[in-house]
Amino acid sequence: MIMLNIDDNPGVIRRKRQEAIDKLLCKGGYTWNETVNRCIPTGGFNKKPKDPGNPAPDPENPAPTADDAVKMEVAKRQSAPKNRN
Repeated sequence: MIMLNIDDNPGVIRRKRQEAIDKLLCKGGYTWNETVNRCIPTGGFNKKPKDPGNPAPDPENPAPTADDAVKMEVAKRQSAPKNRN
């Protein structure tokens, strides 16, 4: 039986209740999940992959500008074979 102090706030009560359930039902490193009714590993599911951030710009190969992209598209269309059916 879990004994809780009436003076505890709801967050503390919820945490103590969860800790007691985990200790009773799960092995170390696992926590009871009431949604799936089973013990799941603590943490690890919501970890986001590390963001590499913005890589430093390469001075030898600068990023193409909008004008460069338009010029490349025009050149590609001019060099493409024409369909004449």
